[in-house]
Amino acid sequence: MIRAEKIQHRGQTRLKVDFAYNPGLIRQIRQIDGARWSKTYKAWHLPWGETAIKAVQDMFPGVEIKEDSVSDVNLDVFEKKMFLRMPVNDKDIEFVKSIKFSRWVKSKRHWEITNFGSNLTKLRQHFGRRMLVTDRQDEALTAAIDNMTQPG
Repeated sequence: MIRAEKIQHRGQTRLKVDFAYNPGLIRQIRQIDGARWSKTYKAWHLPWGETAIKAVQDMFPGVEIKEDSVSDVNLDVFEKKMFLRMPVNDKDIEFVKSIKFSRWVKSKRHWEITNFGSNLTKLRQHFGRRMLVTDRQDEALTAAIDNMTQPG
């Protein structure tokens, strides 16, 4: 099964294309300008736009491209930490509490979870399509480099 949807990845709007491992399809998708593999999403993604949409529709006839991913759960992923915001739901709260190295930060109204081991995978499995994941690892690195290069 092939799934395609509009996502936010590292501050950019992208088209995520998710399919089971297939070397032939991988060779094809790599031919599309801007195609990249995401370790965060474990899927291929392309720059959002008509060119990418047409290329994916040509490659996978009949694929539905989901543009309106409504997410009530948001996860910002940094190199060492993840920040989770979600509506109050007892089942979800109990799940998050069960994750190693998770804690509620009352002042910021979010969960802080160490980006360690299988924590991200567990969150993906539990929340599935309800969760929007934003990979902010490059943003944190850029900010750190900017701070180091500022005259001071």
